[in-house]
Amino acid sequence: MFPVGQVLNSHLQGYDVKTVSQSDSEAKDEDEGGGVVDNAPHDAFEAACVEIEAPGPSLNRVPQNQPANAFDIGNVETDGEYLPSGQSRNLLDSQPSTCRPAKLPTPEEVRKQAKLSGINIKNTIRPAPVRFPDLGILVKWGSDVTITEGQCLWFLHRNLSNKVPVPRIFGWTWDEGQTFLYMELVSADPLLERWDTLSSSDKSSVCEELSGMVEAWRRLRRPRQQASKDSAWTPSEIWRWICRGFEEERTVDTPLLSQIGGAPLRDIMFQDGGQYPAGPYKSLKDFHDSFATLPYRNKNFTGPNPRETTPELDGLSDDVRVVFTHSDLDHSNILISKPNEGPVHIKAIIDWHQAGWYPEHWEWLKTQSVAPFGCEWVSDYLPSILPPAPHEYFRAFEYISMGLIGG
Repeated sequence: MFPVGQVLNSHLQGYDVKTVSQSDSEAKDEDEGGGVVDNAPHDAFEAACVEIEAPGPSLNRVPQNQPANAFDIGNVETDGEYLPSGQSRNLLDSQPSTCRPAKLPTPEEVRKQAKLSGINIKNTIRPAPVRFPDLGILVKWGSDVTITEGQCLWFLHRNLSNKVPVPRIFGWTWDEGQTFLYMELVSADPLLERWDTLSSSDKSSVCEELSGMVEAWRRLRRPRQQASKDSAWTPSEIWRWICRGFEEERTVDTPLLSQIGGAPLRDIMFQDGGQYPAGPYKSLKDFHDSFATLPYRNKNFTGPNPRETTPELDGLSDDVRVVFTHSDLDHSNILISKPNEGPVHIKAIIDWHQAGWYPEHWEWLKTQSVAPFGCEWVSDYLPSILPPAPHEYFRAFEYISMGLIGG
């Protein structure tokens, strides 16, 4: 289920509960992967409550002739149960006819095209992507490529396409230990290649656009889970319980750190530290405890908790938000319009294989860490996109990063 929360008031005004038909209130998305849309309010009391606590059932209702992203989205809840899954999945039937490839190349055809393109196919872990311009397809493939990245693209395009442009995902398959992701070949230039030629106003425009995109994906939240009977109630939980008719099961948002669908995290820092994939983690403490051991490069580390013995790690606060994070917001992963396409604008954010739920400072920390030291991107423009991490947290992150480099 993909609830829609914090919908603008303009979408609530004039809403008449009595006019909703039974068939309309039980509308289902026709797009690949299902996704049942919640029913409309049952009475005037529930209709009033949804204006206090979002998301409520009436906010999740989407008429049959509108896509799931028809509303201006606030918080969007992800649910792994409704993500397209399976070792092989063809999503062509869910694509508009105007951008639907005639076919998906077979793994054998991908390997053949890679060889013709001069790509080292002996690198089976993560070889360079293969392009099929005639089909408008780019294939990302390798033993370290996962369908979770394809699911992430599917979800983002389905729910945030009006805020976060990403390549369409056409499907995936698995062959000889490698996963093949078939996605849209976007006609654009990497920001990395054009940055030095852009004017100051164009750079500011791109960063302003990117800031809105980051804000949009940071609003993605994890599915709700059944609450512990002994846990304390928050005011919002009380309102939710009342507005849903005093439902018997109480649910809560959980700060579980994982990729979309609950898969383990695949940030390369954990790969460098021998803990890859990592998690998923039930709490921020579990995440930070694991992160602190990365310089030891031992997934089964059994020594004293470094956070208890190393003052440099005191800044790893467990009292921060968990937000959805791209985790590799490098210039090369931001595609912008070509010079002959009018004012410069972002056409796609790519390479979501590390994405997932991380501490709120992670996006800024990772972005500045992959950029050249002291570069204009970090010093002058990144602050307009993301707030810097607190000094103490930054110090702990750098301490662990240096330990990985020197280890």
